[in-house]
Amino acid sequence: MIIYFLIMSFLLDGIMFSLLQPAASLFCLMSLIIVYPYHKTSKEIYIYALILGILYDIAYTNSLFLNTLLFVGSVYLINKIFKTFTSNFLNTFIVSTLFIILYRLTVFGIYLVLNIAGWNFQNIIKSFANSLITNYIFIIISYGILSFISHKFMKKRKIN
Repeated sequence: MIIYFLIMSFLLDGIMFSLLQPAASLFCLMSLIIVYPYHKTSKEIYIYALILGILYDIAYTNSLFLNTLLFVGSVYLINKIFKTFTSNFLNTFIVSTLFIILYRLTVFGIYLVLNIAGWNFQNIIKSFANSLITNYIFIIISYGILSFISHKFMKKRKIN
């Protein structure tokens, strides 16, 4: 179930990447936050983050290993956060907001230092707004679907 969801998120990221402002959607990163409670081992989620990061870099951003490092680093922080807080919708929503902002600031900072793209304050605010709205819609829908599927699966396991 987790692998299918991550693949769907990756493909949906590509669709949104071509429809919206580039990199407005962070569905791969959001999917790692959402599936965190469903992974079996800590090593498993790091492997997912590594693979998603490499694929995201190759397919969508052409920035070698930038997103790979950001995704793996994000999973490390997600792991620390969810060991302290319970995994529920509100906490997932708050953590997702935090990671959208951290991701955007980190990427803008790296691009600014490397002089890859010229950004002004208006572009940054517009990018944040687009990213937050797009990812909030994804979080609400996908969290609901995964919760429904996992509860249905758990009920089915208890019956058998």
